[in-house]
Amino acid sequence: MRLSLTPLALPVALLLGAAALATGVAAAGPAAAAPAPVNVTVNASEGLGTLPATGYGLNSAVWDSQMNVPSAPIRFSTSTPANASCQVSYAVTQGWGNGFVANISITNSGPDPIDGWTLAFSFPAATESISSNWNGNWTENGQAVTVTNLSWDGTLAASGGNTVDIGFVGANDGAYPSPAAFTLNGTVCTTTYSS
Repeated sequence: MRLSLTPLALPVALLLGAAALATGVAAAGPAAAAPAPVNVTVNASEGLGTLPATGYGLNSAVWDSQMNVPSAPIRFSTSTPANASCQVSYAVTQGWGNGFVANISITNSGPDPIDGWTLAFSFPAATESISSNWNGNWTENGQAVTVTNLSWDGTLAASGGNTVDIGFVGANDGAYPSPAAFTLNGTVCTTTYSS
């Protein structure tokens, strides 16, 4: 994602003019040149600590040259990549007061086959955990979950040639929001959600 921000700097004359209005003293001076835009690139896996499929806001304190009301907060959202080399489908198929069932389908959409995979994600809520699971070796560390293949489901054919289906029964205390992103062998996957 690329953001283009233009910093606003008030000319010295305007700053002095604002002070002069308060004191009754006149001020004069040359106007400053307009500042150049600042380009900010945000990589979902590093940089500002952003996560794919997450909304963010930046509060600002920028006034125009007439000292009008500050600008509104800058809002942006990240998303999972549209053309990633992997695809994950996350479907919550059942839910009840303190539990839910989630099925996860993993597909390699890249040009090369994968022999041995690791899927990783994090629960958004600290109140979510895994009670039982299937079709993978599952490890939980706080909210972080890692799943590795079993001996019989470790191959993902190139270009969507097959899909591996895994899943779990989750425990929760309150809501059970879906993970924001999934990585396959370290690559952020295109993710679809259903319930």
